[in-house]
Amino acid sequence: VLSSSYLLGIFATFLFEFIKHSKKEEHSYLNKKKVINKHWKFAKWTVVGNLLYWACTQGFFILIANYISDKELGGLRTAMNLLGLITILLVLFENTFTPKISKLYKDEGVDSVNRYIHSLHSKITPIYLIIIIVVTIISYFSFDIVFGKNFEQYKYLTMIFGVYQLALGLNRPSVVGLRALNKTKHFFTGNFIGTVVTIFIGLFLTIKFHELGSAVAIAFSGICITVYFRRSFNKEISKASLSK
Repeated sequence: VLSSSYLLGIFATFLFEFIKHSKKEEHSYLNKKKVINKHWKFAKWTVVGNLLYWACTQGFFILIANYISDKELGGLRTAMNLLGLITILLVLFENTFTPKISKLYKDEGVDSVNRYIHSLHSKITPIYLIIIIVVTIISYFSFDIVFGKNFEQYKYLTMIFGVYQLALGLNRPSVVGLRALNKTKHFFTGNFIGTVVTIFIGLFLTIKFHELGSAVAIAFSGICITVYFRRSFNKEISKASLSK
């Protein structure tokens, strides 16, 4: 969502310049070009990172379709999609806090951002954990009602994807912090790590344990991504503090 909005910003700026170019002086054109470059510098790593995120989820399903049955793949997809409704909350969180933290960084500096992010972690973790537990329990007991008796044997996968969604939620404060600091290259690296873990470890586990192995690999990749994002944010804070 955020990456798309920044790409839209790039396109809108370019279109505006194209229409107005004949009426503006050369230095105005150069200023608009700087704006475009600035937006692209911010958005490019986020866009590529999102493509890698797709590769380690939906792309992974395409890959493992050659190693498990259609029914197993269907059970895996339905369980992940059911828990994936929580993603709406994560997008809302990012859209709400990214502008706030960006303004905080501009007005008060990196130390205030660091305190705010750590405060967010401590405040949202208990709430988010409760949400994950409630949604996972509801998903587990309603699975066969929603998807039918044919998929009932795969409802246990909701618990694994509950862990996956928990991991993703625990990295959101660090993610918005990195965006505020304009350190978006970490999104590429983090999702690249997740893709490698999912494809290589996931393929092995899928061949060995079928849908269970696939779900475990996806959850493990989410944990790896979260560890990377949180460590990356702390490192960026440390570097910014030393350079003051």
